[in-house]
Amino acid sequence: MTALGRLQTLDARIALLGVVALIPVWPLRSVFAGVPIVPYLCALCLFMVPGAVLVGRLFEDLPGPVVAPVSFAVSVGGFALLGVPFLAMNLGLEPYLWVAFAIVASSLVVATLGALRRKHPGRDDARDRLAPDWLWGPFLLLGAALATVSRAKDPFPYDDIWVYLAWVREFLDAGDGGFREPYFGGQMGSSRAQINGWLLEQAALSRVSGIDSVDLVLGYLTPTLVLMSLLAFYALARMLLQSGTAALLVGSLYALGLLLRVGGRWIERVAEDKFLAWFLFLPVALIFAVLFLEARKRRHLAVFAFFCWAAVAVHPVGLAIIGLSAAGLGLVHLAVDWRRRDAWAGTAGLAGALLSVLLAPLLYLLATGESLVAALRSADISSGDPDVLANMVFVKPEWQRVLELGNGYYMVHPAQMLNPVVPVAFLVGLPFLIPRLRRSLAAQLLVGMLVVPAVVCFVPPVATFFGDHVILPGQLWRLAWPIPLAASLTAGWLFWELTRLARAGLRSSRGSRRVGRFLPFVLVCALMVAAAPLSVGHARVAYRAAGGAQSQGMCFDPVFDWVRENVEEESVVLAPDLENTCIPAYSAEADVVSLRGSLLLRVLPALQGRAPDRIEVPRGTLDVRSFFYGSTPEEKARIIERYDANYVMVRAGSPLNETFESQPGFATVYVSARGYTLYAVNLDG
Repeated sequence: MTALGRLQTLDARIALLGVVALIPVWPLRSVFAGVPIVPYLCALCLFMVPGAVLVGRLFEDLPGPVVAPVSFAVSVGGFALLGVPFLAMNLGLEPYLWVAFAIVASSLVVATLGALRRKHPGRDDARDRLAPDWLWGPFLLLGAALATVSRAKDPFPYDDIWVYLAWVREFLDAGDGGFREPYFGGQMGSSRAQINGWLLEQAALSRVSGIDSVDLVLGYLTPTLVLMSLLAFYALARMLLQSGTAALLVGSLYALGLLLRVGGRWIERVAEDKFLAWFLFLPVALIFAVLFLEARKRRHLAVFAFFCWAAVAVHPVGLAIIGLSAAGLGLVHLAVDWRRRDAWAGTAGLAGALLSVLLAPLLYLLATGESLVAALRSADISSGDPDVLANMVFVKPEWQRVLELGNGYYMVHPAQMLNPVVPVAFLVGLPFLIPRLRRSLAAQLLVGMLVVPAVVCFVPPVATFFGDHVILPGQLWRLAWPIPLAASLTAGWLFWELTRLARAGLRSSRGSRRVGRFLPFVLVCALMVAAAPLSVGHARVAYRAAGGAQSQGMCFDPVFDWVRENVEEESVVLAPDLENTCIPAYSAEADVVSLRGSLLLRVLPALQGRAPDRIEVPRGTLDVRSFFYGSTPEEKARIIERYDANYVMVRAGSPLNETFESQPGFATVYVSARGYTLYAVNLDG
């Protein structure tokens, strides 16, 4: 085989890209420091190498466009699982990076040897080429639009992403030392952060690429995850519908629906672990569940089990929604073919893969000596008082997550299913799918994903049992996440069948055959044109809500950059509650006094009414409110001394600026042009 022929193989391309990607992140790192997109893309390529090599070895029959999201998901899951022992045993980022580098290097060696030994391209060449389908144009265009929107939107200070970024900063700056709790200091303790390998991956990507973690996650990683989520949806549709054109049509409709709801929270929150589990891990895991029932190959079951384990290392809700979806598939599969032994064997295999994750609590107990159950049950990385977490969803009706029904019963709020494709899927899709159950695994999966989560979430006795005994009520609404995914696939399948009928009718007319060939492309383009005014209108609303391109959110004020660059020793920053969420995301040395305390104070009477004598308000929450909104100078001094605060951050326009500028012990160290003054505090002087 010639050298040119070897370059046409997947192994050769992986090896070549891997070697090239090493250059900007290692020997020429300083040269590309001013062009961060280059080291980011190179770090991303290296990150995907192990997944691409493994998928290329085990699944040569996968279509080329399916390989990309599957490889990405395998790499994300693999490196997340790798990070768990390093977090649980408090080993630090550096050892993790060395082991990760060894895995990448070994994968490159395997790819190189495979390229040298392969005597013919086989199916690689055909598999790696994109199908010559015009629908790739609108699909990729819609994906680029969604990625751009996700990059342009700034997260609100109370969004979970800032808590995750604070942990990433801690993992990034801790080095070989032990990890601290990022907001208040002290020991890490029993927390879901100890098994959140996805956060350690982000810290590793930041270190390898040389991009600050806040800029990396919000500016580069989030758009990447948006595109990979769309490709994962496409991959699942491709495997279910057995048609690249059908998958592109369904994927384009899905992307268009997301774009029409520009304010949809998932777009800018996809970097958060729970949304990553929903939009990446769930569809990819279901691909292998279906492939296992179809082909009965152990490698498909092994990869499905791998994603079940990896989901726990990203967010436990991933295992829950994968489990509900797989349970729905298994139950429908048995109901249709209950007399066949292989149906029972296949369902038992999926159940065994899910139940294998029960080994995780035992391994965690052996590694840390602490129970994993409490850390997983809350599934909230920033949770404090468990009574607050359990009752908050009931006193925040504007969230529309849980609906109380009386007599102690509740269920997921119907507003969670306001996506218009959901009623279409139940009213039209189910009658369409049920006649196809006996001959179609795709129909079995979609029916199972629609029915089983609906029973769990919307049948009050069942929902109440799950909320009281399996998870917390505040997490119950997440168990309904498989329903919109299945509904989008079902509605897309219906639309595809309608286009097939229309194309068949056009083929009967000789002059319309060419029109019939391009009908899906024409329909998608027509829908995009029709939806353009509405989507632009939504974009303008989101743009104005964010304050415009020249007015970023408060957590992007230059004062936070100053904290990142200048706070090099462990310090306490006394700041308003909103800003406290963001400060540790910029500096691992900057501790704060309160975290999301205002959210608790707003609903405190209602919480105390639901849980008398069980709700405790953290002292720091009360002190922050008192310091900034009503206390004497003497009381302010006592609060500063209580926490040994080194800095005080004050918003522009606050009367505290006049007070501190004339009061001894406060020195102005930074004034941002847009909104903050930072004072260094030394009351002893």
